[in-house]
Amino acid sequence: MVIDTLMTYISANKLRSFWLGFIILLVTGLIMRPTSSCLVTSATPKAIIDLELAFDQPTAIAIKELWSKSDCSNSLALAITGTDAAVLNILLDFPFIVAYTLFLIVLILLSKSSVVVTGKEWITNAFVLLAIAAALLDVIENIFMLIFLKYFEVVSYLFAIPAIIKFAIIFILVGAIIIRFLKKLVIR
Repeated sequence: MVIDTLMTYISANKLRSFWLGFIILLVTGLIMRPTSSCLVTSATPKAIIDLELAFDQPTAIAIKELWSKSDCSNSLALAITGTDAAVLNILLDFPFIVAYTLFLIVLILLSKSSVVVTGKEWITNAFVLLAIAAALLDVIENIFMLIFLKYFEVVSYLFAIPAIIKFAIIFILVGAIIIRFLKKLVIR
């Protein structure tokens, strides 16, 4: 019901939905930036993504130890160590998950063909469900990373597997959205 209402609103307010979604995505991403800067080291050039994709337990433990010993020099990060910055970054990722999911849904609906083809609306619905699945995988990933960083060392594949599936889904969705927009340009 909520998804149907959201989809109806987006379809009726395309331009407003796009800009609102884009601004929310941008703001939530920028809020995360200071904490992310504390996680970039020579061993972790991709910051939190290096931990997200650490399938190898010794690698995940090495990242955790590295961040626990590193000082966070960015005063905007509100963290003393890299581990503090990582935990805060993960917590700030929850609103970002909502933002990128909503923006993906907006793009999915905006890229939908304006020509109604009976039997094809399931594709758009499937893409929306995939965006929601990516968000849920991101939440699972974040919970296991928080447990790993703050409490005890869970096996790293508990967050690495959801992360790789999430990234694959997002990659597929972005590709599909681009293809759909290109088709719309060609049809015009």
